[in-house]
Amino acid sequence: MKLTTKIIADKVIEITECDIRLNNRTREVVEGRIIYARLCKLLVKSTKKVIGREIGKEHCSIIHYDNCWYDEDKYSSSLSLT
Repeated sequence: MKLTTKIIADKVIEITECDIRLNNRTREVVEGRIIYARLCKLLVKSTKKVIGREIGKEHCSIIHYDNCWYDEDKYSSSLSLT
């Protein structure tokens, strides 16, 4: 089975129990989107446009989520993959 952005989005939704496809800016949903964007970048190697399309976001949002990954003071420790 080939790993796709849809599969990653579904798993993030399952694990975080937050629908990252909703038009919502609560911390839990935004952190879920950040995790989704990071995993897609590392595992699927898709363009930012394709990654964003799955969750209803533009490529510039995906760039922002990628930048947020490194801003540890701004977001909680739930973003850590380690």
